[in-house]
Amino acid sequence: MGNNDILYQAAKIFEEIKSYKIEIIIGRKGHAEVFTIIFEDSDFHHLAGLHKLIDIVQVYKQNASIVFSKML
Repeated sequence: MGNNDILYQAAKIFEEIKSYKIEIIIGRKGHAEVFTIIFEDSDFHHLAGLHKLIDIVQVYKQNASIVFSKML
């Protein structure tokens, strides 16, 4: 895959945000809840919509983390 491939570009950007940990704090009247968002290799599969490609066996039937690694 080349640098102009849109899935490759998306995978590269996703690889950068994997190191992020996002904490969202919501609260009211002295009570707060913390939500933490982290990203893992297998999450790219869903976020990129690859789970919808049921007619492409190499993507649909394979482990999501492996598909992500192969894209890079």
